[in-house]
Amino acid sequence: MGLTGWHDGPLVRAALPKSDHLHGMTGQGSGESGASREPGGSMISSAVRGVVTTTALTTACVLLPASVALADAGDEDIEKVTVTGVTVAENRPDDRAAGDSWTTYMRLYTPKGKRAGDGTSQCTAVKVTAGKRVVQCTRVLRLKRGSLILADLITHKGRATVTAKTAILGGTGHYNDAEGQGTVTVRRDRIRFSLAVDD
Repeated sequence: MGLTGWHDGPLVRAALPKSDHLHGMTGQGSGESGASREPGGSMISSAVRGVVTTTALTTACVLLPASVALADAGDEDIEKVTVTGVTVAENRPDDRAAGDSWTTYMRLYTPKGKRAGDGTSQCTAVKVTAGKRVVQCTRVLRLKRGSLILADLITHKGRATVTAKTAILGGTGHYNDAEGQGTVTVRRDRIRFSLAVDD
């Protein structure tokens, strides 16, 4: 029986008067309303059913927030990195053709304008048409606590500001096990990096 071993516990005693408790466990109930006979001959009162149901619901409600909290705990490993690169030197050709490559060196700054490090971009034009260029870049951001390695594919239309996704391929130092993604926003001689680093 599912309730075997419960008859001396506080749960059943709180739900039934003493006489009903004894009759219910021995199968000699008086047949009063609120009780039903289970297979095997024992009597379980509706009060016990109510207590069991309430206990099950309470347990479910207590466990749910714990599971949600456990799922949210994974987000604690995400580190937001936001820096802006200002071009210092670049050997990019004026008239780019597919296959042309160039390197850009930049200084990195925090959103508050403080120096954050420096970085390098190595880019190659993979497709060039009238008014549009598709450029593939690999970037290394050298920050105070380590370096981040990025890769992205950007479609430029004239001189318009463009935002594209970038992948975090790895890193060194504090970021030695880094992965994740973010965005790069290119505006003339500046590049804004907004990254969600999973380390």
